[in-house]
Amino acid sequence: MSDALTPDQAAARINQALDEMQTQTPALAQVIGAFRGSIAAQAALKAGLPALDQPQPRPPSAHQTPGLPLAGVADFLLVDGLDLPRHLAQAVSRLLPELERGFPALAPAGAALRAALAAGDLDLAGALDAVLGGDRTRLEKLCAQAGVDAPGFEFILLQAAKPFLERRAQALAGRLAKGEHGGSCPLCGSLPELSYLQGAAGERWLRCSLCATHWRFSRTTCPVCGNQDQEKMGFFFVEGREEQRVDHCSVCGKYLVGLDLRGKDREPVWEVVGLGMIHLDILAQQRGFSPTAALAWNRLV
Repeated sequence: MSDALTPDQAAARINQALDEMQTQTPALAQVIGAFRGSIAAQAALKAGLPALDQPQPRPPSAHQTPGLPLAGVADFLLVDGLDLPRHLAQAVSRLLPELERGFPALAPAGAALRAALAAGDLDLAGALDAVLGGDRTRLEKLCAQAGVDAPGFEFILLQAAKPFLERRAQALAGRLAKGEHGGSCPLCGSLPELSYLQGAAGERWLRCSLCATHWRFSRTTCPVCGNQDQEKMGFFFVEGREEQRVDHCSVCGKYLVGLDLRGKDREPVWEVVGLGMIHLDILAQQRGFSPTAALAWNRLV
């Protein structure tokens, strides 16, 4: 439904969801204030993108190898008619003020990034290719040449690229085989940011931390290490909010926040639902578990 929204409508949808969240949980006011501008800007950027469905990497009938992601880095980055370097530069320019407003510590990295872009010293598309491909050596070399801090730049770049990656994933998702998949995203290979239960049978679904793809997964398996020993897995919730919970695994030491959507009459606003469960991140990390995927908000805990 949100795909048909204009950029202004998409941003308004985010702000409305955050307003409702803050009304329900006033203690989240500070963290909501920090993230509001950047999440709304990401939604507006995504709504302003075209379908990004050309070229497709494989025909719809292509066989997907079990356990391996369907799309590679090139499948995400090569889109006919899209000037990716220009798009990323525009997205960075749009998001930087919001990120700096929410996180003042990013100001030095933001200033260095602006200078590098103005001088034409930084290859944004190449840097994104390095990040998605896990090539730290190449990323650090590009950052050193441009005089920008690699960790700060990587965070900013991923926030700017997220609308593009999610929009591209929507175009590629039709290639996915139906049924259950593994613990990592069947499209891009990233780990999930949250899980949820839905339907009369209580099927478990996961949402990708990078491209926002949703896929069905076993209820009795750890998505990180594949552990199925129920004595080495557990969950907890906060009294009064039983629909929100943490699943954790003592084998790998990871946790994943989740929702029970059975009986709900509407879908949550996925872009912000994880932010509303940051109290569970705090509790899980206090108990010695680490998040399945590092997100902008669970890094703050």
